[in-house]
Amino acid sequence: MKQQMEQRPTQRLAVQNPVPRVPQAVLQRSFIDNRPATARQNAMADMAANSPGAVAQRTRNQHFNQGQPTLVQQSRNVLIQARFDHAFAVPTGRQAQTPVQQVADRKIKRAITAKGISLDAVNTWQATTTLTDGEVKTLLDADLLPYAITQTAVRVNKFKTDGDLVGQLAAGKANALRQAEVAAAVPPPRTIVDEIEEAGIARLYGVILAAREAEADIRTFLQGARANKDAFLQCAAAKQNRIAQVEAMLVNNAARHNYAEGAVLGWGSFYGANVANSALTDTAHENNQAYVASWLSHQLTAASGIQLRQLVRFHVLLAGGGVQLAREKADVIYAGGAAGDRTGFLQYTFSDASIMKIHTHWNQTAKRIFSLHVQDAAGNNGIEINHWPGFDTVSAEVLAAQNRATPTTVPTGGALTF
Repeated sequence: MKQQMEQRPTQRLAVQNPVPRVPQAVLQRSFIDNRPATARQNAMADMAANSPGAVAQRTRNQHFNQGQPTLVQQSRNVLIQARFDHAFAVPTGRQAQTPVQQVADRKIKRAITAKGISLDAVNTWQATTTLTDGEVKTLLDADLLPYAITQTAVRVNKFKTDGDLVGQLAAGKANALRQAEVAAAVPPPRTIVDEIEEAGIARLYGVILAAREAEADIRTFLQGARANKDAFLQCAAAKQNRIAQVEAMLVNNAARHNYAEGAVLGWGSFYGANVANSALTDTAHENNQAYVASWLSHQLTAASGIQLRQLVRFHVLLAGGGVQLAREKADVIYAGGAAGDRTGFLQYTFSDASIMKIHTHWNQTAKRIFSLHVQDAAGNNGIEINHWPGFDTVSAEVLAAQNRATPTTVPTGGALTF
């Protein structure tokens, strides 16, 4: 009975403690953590060779055998088991990693940093090799470390195995320097951009043209005898122009107007070669360089309203001097207007025989003009000149023409003002 009472605590302890996961023989080695790697691997092999069921059965049998462990021994086994678990545990969520080889010596770290070498780069590289801190320091002192970290671990480790780490790295560095010197001595091949620049044209234009044009077309142009090559290529590089478009614009100008080439190239650069070329065609009825410039600035096309096209044309001619409006006929009562309202009729005949007609409206009592309209071919009022500040000179000529005693009388009610 006494013997059974002494066994009860042991039985309860056996129930409270999980079945050990390592063989009993391993648990009895209190120095397991101090054994070399091979002994630890053997311990793990022992653990793998014993299935959990077999180990559990042997453990349960121990409680009923003569040589059953005492409470002290079981406590000691629990501690050894914990140390064993800690030593061989794999971190949760990741695989066990091999420690990274890094420069540990503080003096070496400072020396590496002092020479402007990235310590992180050295650590990353050293981790792939078998080099020690001392060997890294040797390479640093020999001024080989910057070159060495550009080499693969296989290459560096072989040099070390061959027993000639410094010598072979030094030879490799010298060879790399010789190759760099040879490469630097060979001038880079001339590009089409270089050829454009050598022709006295800004390199920026060359870069743009090289991206748009075929090299053969650019060389043909450069080898030609054309004047104003710089201005021509500036125009070709502007907007979305092409050399062929600029050439077509200049040919059209020569055929229709023969304006100064510099002015035409300026239009092509600012508005685009195709737009300028169309303006040269659409203004062929009037050979006036200022007219083309005004046409472009007002963004006119052949499809623009006739009233605005005629107003722009007359405005330019008026600025050149020698032109004036004429009274088409005597004024009449302004139908639908207030008492005393009158309508006047003015016109101008252009060189191509086209006619611009302007209707004026005033009150004979107030003697003030309150509207000036350019009419279309059907007699419809269009542009109201007095609402366009840029055409003040035209408004002034309208007032002057209305007040001129032509053909026989001044406007009904007397001279007018605005």
